[in-house]
Amino acid sequence: MTSDVMIIKTSISKTPSSPFSPLPSVSATFSNGVTKKLFSFNPDETQFDTDNEFIGLTEQEAGNLMFEKNISFLNP
Repeated sequence: MTSDVMIIKTSISKTPSSPFSPLPSVSATFSNGVTKKLFSFNPDETQFDTDNEFIGLTEQEAGNLMFEKNISFLNP
C-alpha cells in the first residue's frame, strides 16, 4: 500500500540566483526505493529548516506540510 511508504531521504534544490530560473523543489526517496519530485516552492513565501523535516512522512503528509506552510505565510 503506497500510503505506508515513508520518506527516508530528501533534497531541497538551491534557491536560484536569477528570477528567470526554475523555482527550487523538494525531491524525496521513499522506503520502497522510488525517488521523485514532490513539489516546487517559492522561497520568498516558504522556508524549510532542513531536509530532515520530511523524513518519516508519507507523500501525503509531506504535501500537507507544504500546505500548512503556505497557509501560515498567508495568515501572518
